[in-house]
This record gives sequence, structure tokens and C-alpha cells, in this order.
Amino acid sequence: MSKGGWELKEFKAACLGAHIPSFSPPPPTQHVMILLRSVQRCIALARLLVEQNFPAIAIHCGMPQEERLSQYQQFKDFQL
Repeated sequence: MSKGGWELKEFKAACLGAHIPSFSPPPPTQHVMILLRSVQRCIALARLLVEQNFPAIAIHCGMPQEERLSQYQQFKDFQL
């Protein structure tokens, strides 16, 4: 672990160690919101989930408010 937090490689390794690849993507009638402590982790987890064929989007404070609201609406409307 780096001094200021997790590096993306470490984060990915930790997620893969949590057996994410063994799950299948959820049915289109289910969705989950995962809250993380940093923008970097949010982006890394979204990328990892997409790599594992999960429909995923990142919504974080580094995005303009309009874009965050648009992404959230897509999430609510199952438009991933």
C-alpha cells in the first residue's frame, strides 16, 4: 500500500482477491450502488467491473454536477 492510499494495481488485486470474477452480472432488474472514499478508487472499481462484464458507471465529485445527475438518472433507469 502506498503512503497516501492504495495504488490502482493494489486496489485491483484486492478486488480480484474478493472473487469478483466468480460472480455473474446481475439481472437487468437489479442494481447496486457502491460508495467509496476516493475518486481514484471509484474510477478503478468502475473500470474493473466493466472489465469483468458488469454494467458499471462511476459517479464522483470530479465530474460536473450535470454529468453526475445524468449518470445517476441512467443508473436509476437501468440504462447502463
